[in-house]
Formats: sequence, structure tokens, C-alpha cells
Amino acid sequence: MMLAIAVAFAGPVADLLKVETPMVQIFGAAGSGKTAIAAAAGSVWGGDDDNPFVESWNHTTLDLERVVAAHHATFLILDETKLSDQSKSRPNEFFLAVMHLAEGRTKGRLTATAASFRSRTPVLSTSNKSLDDMAIELHLDPPDDAVRGRLIDVPLLQWGKGAFENLHGYRDHHALAGEMINLVRSFHGVAAEAFIRNLAAWRSRDNDEFAAFLSHRVERYRRAAAERLLSPGRDLGRFHNKIATIFGAASLAIHFGILPWTEKELGRALFACEEAHVAYVRSASTAVAKSAREADPLERLRAHVHVQERRFVDLRRGLVDPTGNHDHARCVGYINQRPGPLEYLFSDTTFNEICGGKAAALRLKDELISSSVLLPDGRRPSTRRMIWASRENGREQVMLSELISFRRKLATRHDGVRPS
Repeated sequence: MMLAIAVAFAGPVADLLKVETPMVQIFGAAGSGKTAIAAAAGSVWGGDDDNPFVESWNHTTLDLERVVAAHHATFLILDETKLSDQSKSRPNEFFLAVMHLAEGRTKGRLTATAASFRSRTPVLSTSNKSLDDMAIELHLDPPDDAVRGRLIDVPLLQWGKGAFENLHGYRDHHALAGEMINLVRSFHGVAAEAFIRNLAAWRSRDNDEFAAFLSHRVERYRRAAAERLLSPGRDLGRFHNKIATIFGAASLAIHFGILPWTEKELGRALFACEEAHVAYVRSASTAVAKSAREADPLERLRAHVHVQERRFVDLRRGLVDPTGNHDHARCVGYINQRPGPLEYLFSDTTFNEICGGKAAALRLKDELISSSVLLPDGRRPSTRRMIWASRENGREQVMLSELISFRRKLATRHDGVRPS
């Protein structure tokens, strides 16, 4: 909530500094109180007795450009991304809209008689789903930092009560959210008026002093965040700069007596939100990578060998007794040694199961053949090796892998033991 309200003051400051305006999205479970927080933040700028200062994502991208322009240097709240312009024919539309909104420029038209309008409008978005969740739902690739850096995902507290960590004596988060909406209907637009009046008066009185105050707060937060918060593989400079703009703007509101917090409390809250964003993206990226590995037939084969190799039938110790109860089709695998490299052998049934189906198995066989890891016997993408101890049982068709490069990648087990 502190983040949402702090963002509300960033518009005039971003316009004065001529910097990128922050766009923040708070996401979490439906009914948790996100809309009440958005309404509270919107009350900084306006609303009326019936409607809070909140817009909807229920616009086309063209309409949203105009809405953003209309809120230039103030504040725009877009509630609930599930209402955004998304269709099966254009699943990427939401992410394109985010890029357009961040650019802050209306699209030029052939019939236009003037240049496109440039705006700097901070945006607060609410959503039940994160950018990653939406990408998965729309069957898109995970969002990259070009999108993440424009609309900064911040998850709700995992241990909070709905969207809040303190209910302030109310029975549950629904009661607190209801009271916040009542307050929004009674008091709106006062904070922004006081903020602009004080800001203009200070600049008129001593603009150098004003600029030094603002510059010091922005740089102090940016430097502290850059020193304390890192994420391997990501450049967080853009994120730090945007949150620093929010910190500078809200610090002004604190200085003017509009916000009741201390700068220390504000900095702690904003840093916690930025930290939560980094932690969420890290976990989401790990989950996506894990899912991709689990769907990759080669990774599934590697995992199968790593987990099951101790259960493989070792043909180097002798062939299988056909009078026993050995089930070739269901066998987890064989190890064989001929002149040359070690061989891993699998029945066709087992290999298909390992790969996740026959189609995936055929794709992997083609890949292994092209890299000379699988040596086919004739036209079939498999070969035959003697499995049974008596010749009348003949040879079984098995998947033969002279897994040279594959075995090198398995050379050291997770427990540090090298396979024989």
C-alpha cells in the first residue's frame, strides 16, 4: 500500500526530471484488497462520491494511449488486467500495450495535423496474475526485461492478511478494504492539490534548494538499492532508477507533511517491494527453466540415467537368463561393454516412456543419430544386441547409445561419485 500511494506522487517529479515514469503492477489472489489499495492511491488525485480515481484495463491499445496522455504528469490506475484487450488472434496484445504505455507517446496518424503527444504518466496496475502467469496462459514466451522493466511486477505479501500486513483492528481484510473505500468516497483530491501547491512554492522560492533536496533523495535510494540488491544475469539499473524516482517524490510529500511516514519507513517499504520483485522473477524463471528441462527428451534421458543407473542390468557380467522373470519391455535399462565406448541400452517401450511419448522419442533419436551418439542398425533408428543367454531367444531390438558426449556430461554425479 505504501508503494501504491508513493507512486501517486511520481508524475510531477518524473516530468520535472525528464525521466522514465514508473509503471508498477501489484498482483495476487482475487478478493485480497488490491482494488481498495488502488482506490486509496487514486484518491491522492481525485474521484468523486460514487467512483474512485481508477480506470480499467478494458480498453483497446489505441484507447489506452489516449487515456495515458490525458493523465500526463499526474497518475493513472488500471484495475484488473483480465479485462485487457487479449484475444486468441493477437495473444501478445497486452504486452505490446505495456510497451506503448511506457513509451508515453500517442501513435502518429497519416491524417494528423500535429506531432504525436508526449506524456509522462506513472501507472499503477492491479492483477490476479503476474506477467509470467499471463504469458503462460497465452502460450507465450516468458516476458523479458524489456517488459519487466516497464511494468514492474510486485507480488502481495505471502504472509499477509489479504493484501495487508496489519488490519488495524478490523476483523478481516474485507472489512479493512471496505472502510478504505468509504474514506476514498469522502476524501479525494486533497493530497495532490497540496503537493502541487507546495512544490510550486518551493521552486519559486529557491529552485536550487528544491533541486538539491530531490536529487539527493533520488540518488541516495538508487545507490543504496544498487549496493544491496543484485540479481545474477539481470541489469537492475532501470528498476532502481524508477523506484528511486518514486522515493524522491514521496519524500517530498513527507517533507510537505502530506504523508505521515518517515523517509526511513518509506525506503524500507520500497526496498522490500523491489526485493520481492527480484525474488519472484528469480523463482518464476527457475520454474520455467525446470519445466523446459522436464519437457526436453534429452534432459529426461539424462535424468533417467542419473536416477536409475544403479538398477540397470549389467550385461558385462553375463546375459539374462531367459528362464527367469526378467521383463525386457519394462526394464529400466542395460549397460553393455563392447570394444569401444560403454553402451546404454533401452527397450523401445522404456525409451518411449523416458522421452514422454513416441513422437518425442523419434525426435531424440534423430538428434542422437546426427551427433553420432546413436548408431542405427540399418534403416531403423535402433539396433540389436544380444540380451538373452540362449541363442534361441535371439537378439532384442534395443535403443543403442554409444553415449560418449552424453556420458561426459554425466561424468560427475551430484553426490560426487564418478561412474565406473
